Amino acid sequence: MNKYVSYRLSRQLGAFLICAYTLMAVFGTRPDGLETFPFFNWSLFSTSSGVRSDVVVRVHSIDGRELSSPRLYYDMKETFMHARRQDPNLFKIADRLMIAIRENDSAVVSNLRGLIERRYMAEASTAKYDLSVLIYNPVDRLQTGAVKRIMVLATYEKAADG
Repeated sequence: MNKYVSYRLSRQLGAFLICAYTLMAVFGTRPDGLETFPFFNWSLFSTSSGVRSDVVVRVHSIDGRELSSPRLYYDMKETFMHARRQDPNLFKIADRLMIAIRENDSAVVSNLRGLIERRYMAEASTAKYDLSVLIYNPVDRLQTGAVKRIMVLATYEKAADG
């Protein structure tokens, strides 16, 4: 008799939990539209922020020649070897440089600038460039190249001896 009661109770408890879970799914929506984690994670990748930002190096002039408009470093494959290779380390260095600028750490800024100028701009004897944050919609940028906003963090010049 005891086993029968235990079995019957577990079946009723299981049915109750399934009904409760279903009711929570239907009527338990939060006012802000977010899901109740970890119970409901059904739309893990159904939305995107629509806005993304990247820290980039934009070049204004090379060897005394002004460009018609500033160009992204990675778009200058004809000039820079590391741009042709799509070297991902420049992204990391640019991020570190942005943090150093924000924290006002002039020693780190100087070291990272030197690294960018010696390694990534070695083909140019002089260059004027800036560190910027591009704010964009990924779909729009992929389709048309459109950027919503460009925030210039700092502007630098590579000297002929540097």
